[in-house]
Amino acid sequence: MEATRLRRKKVLEFQPAFKFEIITSPEARTRIFQKVQELIQRVQNEHIDTLVFLDKSARPISWLFRELWGRECADQPMPNVRFINIGRNVESHQQHDSLHQQIAANENIYEHAEGDVNAVEAKNMLQRNAIGIQETAIHEIQKIYNDDFVDQQVLIIDEYMSTGATKVKAAALFAEAFPQAKQIISTHLFSGDEKDYMPWKFIPGATGILELNDSSFYQSQ
Repeated sequence: MEATRLRRKKVLEFQPAFKFEIITSPEARTRIFQKVQELIQRVQNEHIDTLVFLDKSARPISWLFRELWGRECADQPMPNVRFINIGRNVESHQQHDSLHQQIAANENIYEHAEGDVNAVEAKNMLQRNAIGIQETAIHEIQKIYNDDFVDQQVLIIDEYMSTGATKVKAAALFAEAFPQAKQIISTHLFSGDEKDYMPWKFIPGATGILELNDSSFYQSQ
């Protein structure tokens, strides 16, 4: 058990040398900085225990969060930081696309996803619309994180919202897998034309992660 904890600690402390210089727009740099500062403020105000960043494009946001927290909140314990990819690697491509399209096509779900999404509400919403989460995905995420989220205030971060489907799916999946969490909220930082603020989304491998075309459940800590 102790060896496992030590291995996890080493992985958590590893941070690739991501070059924020690729963000050449002064406006984009300012907005990203503001968003991360707002995230730090929210973590403090809402006493968030764990942040879960959606792989892979939210990773640079997590790195900036850690850096700014170290500068501005050095006297306070930083919340746990986790990563998970709930996209095409949770299920087969066909299963993922089908579920994503069902959520995105539902106007009620889209409207609900415009703000924060409560995980329990997301799960109930999908059930009311006869949209199900794969049992295999639930079991896989439970095996990965075990009891990490018991009695935890968890905030899931999707850096960019397009249809809201990913954010709703993440919330519902966590609600199914971790009912013992104190509260799970899924949120996003950017939407609409703000996608251009994040050039790493368009550069393969810029985040240190390359997705492989297989059906395995990819996770990282």
